[in-house]
Amino acid sequence: MPTVDVKVRAETKIVLDAINHVIEAAVMIWDLPERVKRLSLSSYYYTEQDLNHYQ
Repeated sequence: MPTVDVKVRAETKIVLDAINHVIEAAVMIWDLPERVKRLSLSSYYYTEQDLNHYQ
């Protein structure tokens, strides 16, 4: 079985913002009260530290 070398690359804040925008859009369609979505959303966002960990 061939191996796949996957690299997560986030060279700019724009890329990180785009990733978090997709996450926010996904969370906001969950069938939960707005307050729950709003309070939990920040725990799903990626930070620069997260992306450095994946590299």
